[in-house]
Amino acid sequence: MSPDITERAMRGEIEFEPALRERVALLKDMPVSVVDEVLKERITATPGGRELVMTMRAHGAYTCLISGRLHAVHQRGGREDRIQENRANELHRFTTAN
Repeated sequence: MSPDITERAMRGEIEFEPALRERVALLKDMPVSVVDEVLKERITATPGGRELVMTMRAHGAYTCLISGRLHAVHQRGGREDRIQENRANELHRFTTAN
């Protein structure tokens, strides 16, 4: 599972690119609806996060979210209207003709 891959990467046992390839391989043949389901049922905003970002912006800070998670995760909950720039992985669905 992805948490196992993440743990291995955090311990330096696996480099970024192979870890990413392993994570992407887990998504193969998975319905796109699973992403929406996970976002709805498992992703919650960090308490105090909105206030932190709004306070920073009120004092002139530029806010950029950089993450190894999926871009869709950061769009949930209206985060895109508080964060000025979002750098995260985008999930694209490709189909191949046989």
